[in-house]
Amino acid sequence: MGLLFISNCDKPSDQKAYDEIHATMSMEKAKRFFDNYPESQYRDKLIDAMIAWCQQENTDECYKTVIGTLPKEHPQYSNIVTYYEKHFGKKR
Repeated sequence: MGLLFISNCDKPSDQKAYDEIHATMSMEKAKRFFDNYPESQYRDKLIDAMIAWCQQENTDECYKTVIGTLPKEHPQYSNIVTYYEKHFGKKR
């Protein structure tokens, strides 16, 4: 346990934030991550993970939540909106 704590201290703050979001699947934390770390190397990785969660769950609610969380300027945003509209109806 102590080794985990020590190794965690060496991580950059954006990596710690990414690891926490990925472990908890918190969309609220993901939204804050995108706001706090707009240039992070983990941004695309997190977006890919969020999309993978929705593809696995494949529910209207998951896609609505991800659409509300993703940065609207990201290229994947329009792909997800298009998929949602095609499979679940109009966005919101």
